[in-house]
Formats: sequence, C-alpha cells, structure tokens
Amino acid sequence: MSELFQKAFIGSMELRNHFVRSATWEGMAGENGEVTEPLIEIYRDLAKGGVGLILTGYSFGGVFQGLCRAIQTSSEMSLDPRWRPPFT
Repeated sequence: MSELFQKAFIGSMELRNHFVRSATWEGMAGENGEVTEPLIEIYRDLAKGGVGLILTGYSFGGVFQGLCRAIQTSSEMSLDPRWRPPFT
C-alpha cells in the first residue's frame, strides 16, 4: 500500500505518487467549446488533492456537444440488456 504514495516515473517525467485520474467527459465546456470556470475548478481541486497524474478529458461545444451526448446515451443503452438484441 505504501508504494501508492511513492514517486513514480513515466520515462523521465516524475510523478509525486501512483494515483492517476482517468480522462473523462465532464460536459462542462461552454456552448462554443470554451473552457469554463467550473471546469477549471475541477482540475484545480484534483491538483490540490495530490493526484500524481491527471489525464484531461475532452470538450466540445455546439453541435458536437449534442453528438457526444447522443453517443454516450447509445453506449449506455448498449450496456442495458433491455436494449440488446437476443442472441440466436
């Protein structure tokens, strides 16, 4: 367990510990895809919390944001057995 809190390296890049925050989609970009203060606050809090490596997510605005929501919804539906076709 103590190894989690020790330094780690990716090539020559030194990380303060072994904790990694995976990339996610927060859906917090502005209408035109711009970075918003709430989005900045998420990464600020993660950095203050001591995460060793933060992989940022992606942001889209306008029509792309709607498309991403549709893809996410269809992905979630594909995990629900009620939406899967029966296997033959």
